[in-house]
Amino acid sequence: MTELRGADYWRQILEGTRYAVDHPQMLEMGIGTRGLGSALIKGTRFCIFASLAWRAIELIFKSDYDLVDFLGDITMDAAKAVVASVIIGLIAGVLTLGSLPVVVIVGFVIIAGIVLNIGLNKLDDHLLLSVSLKQKLRDALAEYQRITDWNVRYSKPLYNYSLGNGY
Repeated sequence: MTELRGADYWRQILEGTRYAVDHPQMLEMGIGTRGLGSALIKGTRFCIFASLAWRAIELIFKSDYDLVDFLGDITMDAAKAVVASVIIGLIAGVLTLGSLPVVVIVGFVIIAGIVLNIGLNKLDDHLLLSVSLKQKLRDALAEYQRITDWNVRYSKPLYNYSLGNGY
């Protein structure tokens, strides 16, 4: 149960003084721990969609950027966004339980997000995770093409289901 006292500016948005923690208005405003979780999910979803839009623009306008690069980058961007949101959620949860002011919590969350983004990108560059993922995708596509070619050459035409895949 969330109780709001002494804040007249809340009356413009909220009508009551007591709300359950899962009340839609509490979740929408990001008040309480469930509101924090809801805001994290919305933020992560936005980051993934923004990354998807950015990578789509790269796919359209870059000449040396192919579908494997697009799929690999989207996958790694989504993984980084999820890892960062979990860590930020833990940090914000601990700060919320410590009853720190909202401005301090927001400041820590923004700083943690920037530091995590830089750190995860450096870790990716150091361990070559994106490069490895893209290479494995290229190898898998080449193997799929080799299997399909073999099926076209050596299978009976009646049992060859891969004829609709570009042949």
